[in-house]
Amino acid sequence: MAGGSGGSGISGISLWRHEARRVGGPALFTPVFTALVLVAAAEGLHRDGFLKQLLVTSAPALVIGMTAATVAGGERAYELLLTTPTPIRNTVWRRMALLGFSAAVGVLAMAAGLELTGAGPPSALDLLLISAFSALLTATGVWAALALRSAAGAATVVLAVWLAKLFVLDRWAPGPATQALLVAVLTGLPLARAGRLLADGARLLEGGR
Repeated sequence: MAGGSGGSGISGISLWRHEARRVGGPALFTPVFTALVLVAAAEGLHRDGFLKQLLVTSAPALVIGMTAATVAGGERAYELLLTTPTPIRNTVWRRMALLGFSAAVGVLAMAAGLELTGAGPPSALDLLLISAFSALLTATGVWAALALRSAAGAATVVLAVWLAKLFVLDRWAPGPATQALLVAVLTGLPLARAGRLLADGARLLEGGR
């Protein structure tokens, strides 16, 4: 019992290991695997700068958002989580933090791979846009999964937002700096909705209605 900070440290490590198991290895490694695939794809697209740019700046966010939707929507024990001493919002955001770490590793691996292969790494502004867009789709995936209680439904919402960015935002707000700012502002909407659901157990169990 007496163990002070040592005991707390072990408890903390065990907690993160537990959450990592709940997220699942495939989900945690998906962003890194995607980065390797994108490096290989970009290597073969030297002559098609537009398609390469589209893949590098948009595909990682879509994969991360889909993964977040799958993880949040795949949880079948929200009723049980509501009975534990730990607030459910802490559990969900811890899992998203693990995904966020994996996503960051994946994006950095992609940038390094593109640099090493000579395919052209994303600029600092591109990386900022990738990060902001990934945050938007992650928040969207979590909110949609909590509201719909369906991983497939949440993935559909994420895809819709991704397409809206490509066909609307990319057309009317060109430039990574402007887009990153707008996307960061828009992220607050699904994030706030998800936070309300996680703070209200009754609404969460009702599917957000």
